[in-house]
Amino acid sequence: MLVIDVTYGFTGQRGMSPEESRAVYPNSCGDTAWAAVDAIAELTGAARASGRPVIYSRDESGDLVGGGVWQHKHGRLDARPADDAQIVDDIFPWQGTRSSSNQLRASSSRETWPND
Repeated sequence: MLVIDVTYGFTGQRGMSPEESRAVYPNSCGDTAWAAVDAIAELTGAARASGRPVIYSRDESGDLVGGGVWQHKHGRLDARPADDAQIVDDIFPWQGTRSSSNQLRASSSRETWPND
């Protein structure tokens, strides 16, 4: 199973309305995204229970050069919160573990590593 870009930058924090969420995380969807996170949590749990790998991919292009054209077109992201690129805790497995593919551009087709 491949989980792409389910980070706080796209979800915001649980309980925020879409408007509140976008004020802090400009690309987030707020409570709408959290409904998807709950479904993804069920799917990743089922995948792991059946012995299937779960691969996570996220954007970690913290600068304009690494972010490429996408970052250039989205200048509002220059002041991202510290947890913007963090995979949402609700779907990331195992306490204390933070292992994923770190995208240097807006594409998950490169540098994807399984975490289990």
